[in-house]
Amino acid sequence: MLIRAMTKNLLDCCIQTALNSNKDIYHNITAIHLAVKPCFLTNQSFTDVLLYVMREYKPVENCNSERVTDYKCVDKKSQFTPVLISLWVIIMLLATIGNSLVCYVIYHTRGLRKLKTYVFIASLAVSDLMIGIFLVPIRIHSTVQTGGFCLSRVLCHFYLTMDNICFVASITNLLVITTDRFIAIDWPYMYQDIMTKTRCRIAIIVVWVYAVIMGGLANVKWEEQPGDRYDNICWTQNKGYITYVFTTVFYIPASIMGIAQARMLIIALKHSKGIATAIPIQDLSKDSTEEERRSSKGQVKVFSRIKKMIREYHAVKMVTVVYGTFVACWIPVSVIALLNVWCPKCTTFKQWQIVVFVEFLPILNSTMNFFIYSVMNREFRRAFRKLFRRAYTWCKNEMG
Repeated sequence: MLIRAMTKNLLDCCIQTALNSNKDIYHNITAIHLAVKPCFLTNQSFTDVLLYVMREYKPVENCNSERVTDYKCVDKKSQFTPVLISLWVIIMLLATIGNSLVCYVIYHTRGLRKLKTYVFIASLAVSDLMIGIFLVPIRIHSTVQTGGFCLSRVLCHFYLTMDNICFVASITNLLVITTDRFIAIDWPYMYQDIMTKTRCRIAIIVVWVYAVIMGGLANVKWEEQPGDRYDNICWTQNKGYITYVFTTVFYIPASIMGIAQARMLIIALKHSKGIATAIPIQDLSKDSTEEERRSSKGQVKVFSRIKKMIREYHAVKMVTVVYGTFVACWIPVSVIALLNVWCPKCTTFKQWQIVVFVEFLPILNSTMNFFIYSVMNREFRRAFRKLFRRAYTWCKNEMG
């Protein structure tokens, strides 16, 4: 169905409002397409939109722009709405509960706090937790309205700001985590001097200040005002801002992290051969000589160093999976966003592709880290089991 509005009258009113907002665009076909495109289904082609405007569009008397922007909020509910709402609720619960548990476990487990990496992982969990608390409820409300953003303009700006803060904080936290692991693996003897507690705190503060600044820039009026819309959608169409964010905040850091991850894996493979050929510690009896005892102490130090190295590599492997998952979830939406602002006629995506790659996949990423930590880290698993046993015991005692 070509017409996105409830009736042809509403569609023509939407087109009329869009064209009247800038009468200088009539000589530019591309400008006309950009102006009236929000009135149509997202999968309509460039040709279909222009043919309708030229052949079927007729001006509407008493056209009210508010009437046009409100139609989506009273649209008929889709048969898939209950399914989508259920999925969003599940994602919200997983993101909120899972990341809260990650923060709690890191804070209360001394073994996890020893590695500074887990302090940065806690910061990453906070950004994912914010997604579950602030963004997903708005997505649920939007799904109830069959995709329309029917809240106030203030909440639209709040949503845009929080969306960008969480995205920037996530990727920047990952960059800091990768840098931390790279120093630990490539310069192990200098790591403690470089990554001091003070510098770790400063790094986390810088990450969040940077994220807040980038989130605030989403509300700056560049080419057009964020949140201006004809069919109750809430997104930023500022070409310069979107290009800057995805280039400097996503593509460049992701490329740097990819190179660092490859370097760390090469070092890990190289050192694993040395670990495999390590000499086992000798059993000492009471009659052992002093030389044998000194030799044994030296081997104990070597094995202690090897044990620490293995622990560092386990953290590297886990961080690599977290990084790969993040990139896989965010590459589709980054491509779609850039195509949408630089080549609008190329964005002939189907509705399910928009729902999966733009709406669900990026936010679904915020629920995955909890499961990655649970599967790949023994200390996390122990801490989670201990926490669940404690909760079970408490519930059992309370219930009688």
